[in-house]
Amino acid sequence: MLARNKNKLTLLLLFAAFLLPVLLSWYLLKFTDVAQNRDKSHHGELIHPVRPLADVGLLDPVTGNEHSLHGKWNLVYHHRGTCLDECRNNLYKLRQLLLATGQYSLRLHRVMIVNRQDLGSIKPLLTEDYAGQLLLFREEVTQEFIDAFRKNSGEDVVSAGRLYIVDPLGNLMMRYDADVDPRGIIKDIQRLIKNSRIG
Repeated sequence: MLARNKNKLTLLLLFAAFLLPVLLSWYLLKFTDVAQNRDKSHHGELIHPVRPLADVGLLDPVTGNEHSLHGKWNLVYHHRGTCLDECRNNLYKLRQLLLATGQYSLRLHRVMIVNRQDLGSIKPLLTEDYAGQLLLFREEVTQEFIDAFRKNSGEDVVSAGRLYIVDPLGNLMMRYDADVDPRGIIKDIQRLIKNSRIG
């Protein structure tokens, strides 16, 4: 009689050991947000399929040095007009993101797409606090190039205030809304650069 009870208990424990993970998984999927976050290894929005951009020239207006969009990772921001508070904040954000990438910073460009007529209000800031900031003049690229950054056909990319990642092959691959946590951008950039053999 005692042996039979012991066998029943063993069978029940064995059954529970197999059933418990199934019940736990069902509970997590049904009553928590784990399903929404399980594949979110990035903090921005992946652009799929990627949008290839032409290789265009980037200018460091302080040193006069020219660089290419292709060949390095690029953190890109669109601006128009006089460089006031929002523009200054984004220059600061781009610089801090670069510094925060640590050992990978040499593989990353900071790029601001601007109108050539706005250079006068931007260049003094770059000389003082934001050395290494590269500019791409809107007049020197095609409308198709600018359109690639739009989330939808009617969007004004300047007003949207997003940051973008362009890979070393010139593929526009990620976008970040203006209010995204910068720590998420840093993690994404570090992961992308660390796992990439290009750029």
